[in-house]
Amino acid sequence: MITAYMAFGMVDSAVEMFEKIPEKNAISYNALMAGFCRNGYGLKALKLFIEMLQRCAELTDFSLTSAVDACGLVSEKKLSEQIHGFCVKFGCASNPCIQTALLDMCTRCERMTDAEEMFEQWPCNLNSSKATTSMLGGYFRNGLPEKALSLFHRTLREEKLVLDEVSLTLALAVCGTLGFGERGDQIHGYALKGG
Repeated sequence: MITAYMAFGMVDSAVEMFEKIPEKNAISYNALMAGFCRNGYGLKALKLFIEMLQRCAELTDFSLTSAVDACGLVSEKKLSEQIHGFCVKFGCASNPCIQTALLDMCTRCERMTDAEEMFEQWPCNLNSSKATTSMLGGYFRNGLPEKALSLFHRTLREEKLVLDEVSLTLALAVCGTLGFGERGDQIHGYALKGG
């Protein structure tokens, strides 16, 4: 029920439902944390994560993914370093879902050097359009459009990865920012060809 309320943006109703649960477990905490993230309430999700830790509720990969997502929403560099360390300490950083969330968090918290290292070191990221899109968006948000365009071309050339609409839109935005109309036309042609 919490998930349903959150899906419709009924945050107060979801919180009320959560409060009524006598013995909260990882499932109820995870549902509320993910809902907070989905609705843009990163700080509330992080407070709930801390409560979950204090009450010794069982942490799952889903709990950590939500905490990492929440950290990216609030864009707190120091907090992002702590959450990242927490994931490494508890051996969760090897999970591909958590890796992608960590990567995205780093790009949103102005930790592009860390994001680049993760992207290159974790093999699953090299074959993930979601990870590539996170890096493209991170470069663009952090004022590094040349690096975004370089990654875009490298991905097409070397990795034979099919990029999604978001990646293509970011690449077009980068071309617009840099004034590269011809490259933008080429990317548009690629998008039309790919369907």
